[in-house]
Parts: sequence; C-alpha cells; structure tokens
Amino acid sequence: NIQIYIGKYMPENLDEFNIEDNYLVFSGIGSHKTFISMMKEYGFKILKDLEFADHYHYKDEDIKKITNLAKDLNCKIVTTEKDFLRLKNMNFNNLKLIKSKLNILEKEKFIESII
Repeated sequence: NIQIYIGKYMPENLDEFNIEDNYLVFSGIGSHKTFISMMKEYGFKILKDLEFADHYHYKDEDIKKITNLAKDLNCKIVTTEKDFLRLKNMNFNNLKLIKSKLNILEKEKFIESII
C-alpha cells in the first residue's frame, strides 16, 4: 500500500545562460547523471562532464584541471548550486551555477497523502 510519487528536477535560472554556448559541466553530488540529463533536456550543449564523488572536497589541482579542460574545449563551466557554494572561497573564475528545484508530479495527491 505504499504510494510512489515521481519528481522531476527543473532548472530555475535558464535565463542566465546562452543555450548556443558549449559547456563543461561538473558535480560532486549523488545524482550526477540526473543533473546532466536535466541540462541536456533543456538544450545545453555539453562537450564534457566530470563526475566527482558525492560531497567531494575540491582541491586546487581539480580547479586547474577543470579550468584548463574548459579552455582547451572552448567551453563555459557550469556546476550545481551545492558545488558552487562549496567552491565560493576558492579561486575559481568564470564558474556559473544551475539552480534547480524538484517538482513532484501529481503534487496535490502527494500533499493529500501526507496531511
């Protein structure tokens, strides 16, 4: 008798991006493939994606690797909001973030089931 509700991640700040640009995307979250899938669904041209372990502690050499690879590929760099916040005190220029939210399909039924 368990009810299952499906959710879908949706970007909230698409207006901050040019979909015509090429992107290098990286993340250290538990659902990297879901993040990449969401971006592709909204038309991002991802030339390279880098997956780090969930809760990964980025090092200076990681930032250099990401920056150099993006430069070689002529890409803009994008990450998750979670990773962006972890990197805010590091010297990482030209990094943008995708804000996303989870939309639960059949939201009204879900709310009724928990009330």
